[in-house]
Amino acid sequence: MGRKQDRDSVPDKFSDSVTSSRSEEDDDEWSEPFQKQTSRNNGESEAIGASNTVRVDFTGSLIDAAGRSVTHSELEDSFSSDLLDEIEHSPMYPSYSSRFLTGKYTKDAPVDEHGRIDFLKDDPREMTGARRLALSLMDKKWYNPHAGKGEVDLKKSFKGSVTGNAPSLKRAWAYFEHATLMRYADTGVNRNWFEMTLWERFRYAKTHADEDFERAKPGEKTRPTRLYDWLATPHMQLGDFGVGFGVYFSTLRAITWILFFTGLISVFNIYFFASDEYGLNNPDTGFTYQGMGNLLRGSAVCTDVAWVPCSDCYCNSTSQGWAFPRINVRCFDANHTTDGRELLGDRMTFVLKNRCLEDSSAILTLGLINYGVMLFLLPTVYILLGYYLESHAVEFDEDEQSAQDYSICVKRPPPESRNPRKWRNYFEETFPGVEVVAVTCNLDNDLLVKALVKRREILRRMEVYLEKGTDMDIDNLALIAAQEARNRGKYLDAIKAWFIPGLPELISILVGLNTRIKGLAQLDYPCTSVFISFETESHQREVLSKLSVGKRYIKNNDPSTLEHPKLMFEGTVLNVVEATEPNSIRWEDLNFRVAEKLKQSTITSTITIGAIVVGAIAVTFAERASPGVGAAFTISVLNLSFPNLAKYITDFEGHRNESKLQTSLYIKIAAFRWVNTAVVTTYITPFTYTLLPGGLISQIAAIFFAEIVTTNVIQLTDVWGHFQRHILAPRAKTQDAMNRCFQGLQVELAERYTNMTKIMFLAFWYSSIFPGGMLLAAAALSVNYYTDRFSLMRSWQRAPRVGTEISNISLNYFFSTALFFLAVMSSFYWSAFPFDNLCPTDQTLNPDFYGTYNVTTVTNAGNKTLIETVDSNTEVYRFCNQDFILRPGGPDFPFIYREGNPDYGDSWMSEEQKFLSKLFGWTSIGFIALVALKWLYGIYCRIKKEFVSDYEVSQPACWNLYIVRCVFVGMVEVH
Repeated sequence: MGRKQDRDSVPDKFSDSVTSSRSEEDDDEWSEPFQKQTSRNNGESEAIGASNTVRVDFTGSLIDAAGRSVTHSELEDSFSSDLLDEIEHSPMYPSYSSRFLTGKYTKDAPVDEHGRIDFLKDDPREMTGARRLALSLMDKKWYNPHAGKGEVDLKKSFKGSVTGNAPSLKRAWAYFEHATLMRYADTGVNRNWFEMTLWERFRYAKTHADEDFERAKPGEKTRPTRLYDWLATPHMQLGDFGVGFGVYFSTLRAITWILFFTGLISVFNIYFFASDEYGLNNPDTGFTYQGMGNLLRGSAVCTDVAWVPCSDCYCNSTSQGWAFPRINVRCFDANHTTDGRELLGDRMTFVLKNRCLEDSSAILTLGLINYGVMLFLLPTVYILLGYYLESHAVEFDEDEQSAQDYSICVKRPPPESRNPRKWRNYFEETFPGVEVVAVTCNLDNDLLVKALVKRREILRRMEVYLEKGTDMDIDNLALIAAQEARNRGKYLDAIKAWFIPGLPELISILVGLNTRIKGLAQLDYPCTSVFISFETESHQREVLSKLSVGKRYIKNNDPSTLEHPKLMFEGTVLNVVEATEPNSIRWEDLNFRVAEKLKQSTITSTITIGAIVVGAIAVTFAERASPGVGAAFTISVLNLSFPNLAKYITDFEGHRNESKLQTSLYIKIAAFRWVNTAVVTTYITPFTYTLLPGGLISQIAAIFFAEIVTTNVIQLTDVWGHFQRHILAPRAKTQDAMNRCFQGLQVELAERYTNMTKIMFLAFWYSSIFPGGMLLAAAALSVNYYTDRFSLMRSWQRAPRVGTEISNISLNYFFSTALFFLAVMSSFYWSAFPFDNLCPTDQTLNPDFYGTYNVTTVTNAGNKTLIETVDSNTEVYRFCNQDFILRPGGPDFPFIYREGNPDYGDSWMSEEQKFLSKLFGWTSIGFIALVALKWLYGIYCRIKKEFVSDYEVSQPACWNLYIVRCVFVGMVEVH
């Protein structure tokens, strides 16, 4: 449902199609319903209603309206250089049509000889800074090798070769800003952002929160448009980029405020940890706040330490938690000294004792405040956040008209029901008054579609090696490839061809694909799904409300729940659902079988688990090789690189639409980053180094600092994107190759969500010992909010318009899991104070050990030798394992004090700690129950769908599909 519209006429013509594909780099929506028709018998497709049309035979040859063969180079250069008339693709190969539209312009809008907006004459103030820089360097040979060679002829003609010597860099930049980046129509309502200061733009987004921005179609030439501004665009207009992205930014903003308020609740804990009452810098031992001192002062880092004798401690023991990789800071075997001389063989083990919070009266207050944070987050995240995001999702959806608002999908129809006209007649006759606009029948021809897509890419790769205007006839290509093969060297060129295929290799692949396509085109394919678009939303709602039934009745073909048996289609109870956005449907994956999907998911999940284990091992070895630095660097590298592996393996899974693919990708990346960032860091850091300067908390502070500064700087600089646009593009041989350098960085919504939840999870995991992490996380997400807005409007390519699936997964499972770990780790940390594995004993030392000992303290500032005196008043300690997690027998969950058992807190916990241990321990059990209820409720909903339809009728908008701009229907796309 949506309210943005434009009363621009659309042809009143029914559109039907059998099967089709669309190029991945095409724009997501056009102003008119996609009108095409496919005939399976002759293997050709053509666009209906186009003034100039190119059709494609089943081998992929391009034929113009006069029946003449057109080369791919001519076609690409002709259309790409003028950009920007609408480009539509056929089912087997790109099919291009140009429509000369008319419209009203503002007074100052520059137009060409056809009365259309001239993108080359954009106001420099409205351009991106990078485009202005490129234009100023356009005539420099060192920047643009094509300078002075002439540009391609702009006239659209398929009767002759395209004239000119070089592709146009000016037009490529126009392509970037008018096709790659999102723009809104300049209706005169919205103030020009380039006329405002940064502060005015920031205030404008707040004071004009309800102002509408009308999203323009890609390459809009009938009226002036402007780029969305990353600062001045109101938050509620982010839904123009898709409901999924709108809800993501709402989630990001909501989590930022939630973390900020939890940080305010924890202000007392931050203040106490930074005060002298908790612990002072201890110059005697040499431990001070170093490096990130100001960040660490509000944490539980303890600098108030002292060397004490331990009767049964062994410095080389990793099980006791003293030995840090390559350096032992907390334990020292000291020699007895007399008159300043060490007596070899007369040794005593000294261990650092944490003196912080020795007065246990404050620990109860600190723990209860931490518990208050948990009580605040419980209803906020479990209840209020859900209502907030749901309301925003509805508002984003209502703010935009899309094909989804008018369309339905029939899943698993009768296999022989491939005739679109038959489906149109069924709906218009069964539901009086309903008007069908378009029907797309999807066939089980995945192999054919994928072969055609691969063939198209092979032809594009071949163009790089060919001169402009080369005849793309298969015989001519074979001749050129043979000549190149004959001129090759015997060894070096042969080896090079293995890694960088040349024309001989590509022509071999092309011949094989042509043969494969000819064979596949002769097969019969059953219909696996049908997409129907109606004239109004009310028509869609009416059909859905009457045909939606429980899955059990669909499986049994039982019409008992239908209002009338005539609602059956040829004796079949239809499985009807609301269609997803056309450009988010993965047409090549629509026909995957359940068993095959399960097999793929099992394999990819196993690979993900293996990657998590390998990553943990790599971080462990890195920390041992370079303590303090190795782990942090390795974690950052793995967090940046794993999404690429996740995308690669997820592409092997069969997902019907982009939302499901993004959800699968989100689960993989989130699991990896959560474990890699928080869990592994805890595992590799010895328990007794938790509160030590330079230990665990210092590493966490460094991660937060990187998330605030380093990560965002890397994203904003967009090094690879600028390299493509400023280095590779000017050296491209064709306009198509040049434009492909201006497609922008591919953005995955799943990756953006995992980046957000990773920071939140990190703050929750260490909230009890690093309460300031809540404020740092809020700062990091606040910076991410504006960084992502900038990238979305200035560097990222257009993403498929996904729904709210990822948001729902985050809300129902990941956020609740993060809360569970907050409770569990708080229980662990409050039970483990003072994190030194030392317990007092009644043991009296042998007088032979009385005297002085030289003890060396190892710190980041250098080594310092201390003289420790042992006498009859010296308190002796023994080793006691305070670590509930990394125990020889595994974690002892729940982390609750067991009375009378010295290994479970009886020997080191104060009464206040014992209370907190029980409070947090049993609360973590309660959180397990809440998470389990979430899962059980999800299972209940799945079972309910078997008997009752979950479709809910909402109030439809009154707009007609024909008067809504920027909606296309029946379009199919191959990524």
